[in-house]
Amino acid sequence: MLTNSIVVGSLWFWIICGLEFCLLWWFSCEKNSGGKAFITVLLFIIILVLFGNFHPIDWLIAHPKKFISVVLMYFVLGIFVAMIKLQITVGKDKKKFFNRKISWINTNCTKSETDDVKELRWQEFLLKKIDSGYPNYSLPSYEDYKNDVKHWMVWWVFVIIDIILSDLIKKIWNVIYDLFEGVYRSIFNYTFKDVKLEYDNARAHIIKKEQQTSED
Repeated sequence: MLTNSIVVGSLWFWIICGLEFCLLWWFSCEKNSGGKAFITVLLFIIILVLFGNFHPIDWLIAHPKKFISVVLMYFVLGIFVAMIKLQITVGKDKKKFFNRKISWINTNCTKSETDDVKELRWQEFLLKKIDSGYPNYSLPSYEDYKNDVKHWMVWWVFVIIDIILSDLIKKIWNVIYDLFEGVYRSIFNYTFKDVKLEYDNARAHIIKKEQQTSED
């Protein structure tokens, strides 16, 4: 009775396609689990074969050259997408490293120290962390990214979507935010000006009290 109930192009077909897309997105991008993503593809095909008019084996037998061409094109595109994703990922990790460096220097070095002294102190700190085995400070190698590259080559379609949503749109949104950041900051400062005044008065009172105590 359920046979041929999921006809390609029908409402149920698109509902199942949408569900499969969400599952593939979740496992391939959010969970980074290629095995689970592949299982959902198999289940998707089995459902269409058992309950629909989808017959992949017959199509493969009738169009072997087209199938091989599609597979080759898919993996060729995957190779180039993985290159782009690797560049973006390594670039982010590089930026995190230098942000960590700048944060450490701002926290642990004084303004009177020269840039050479700050750099030397940072290098000494970095070497101590490396010798102590802290993973966040060890020098990355390609081996750290190799499994990710393989994953991106296979699931490149969702990698592209992830790049668009997580990187491109985020950058555009940050640019828009930067244009209005001054407005938001002014609203915040205006709303909390009375609270800030309380803190300033309390701080001034403490300083005045300490000065009176020192004079006595």
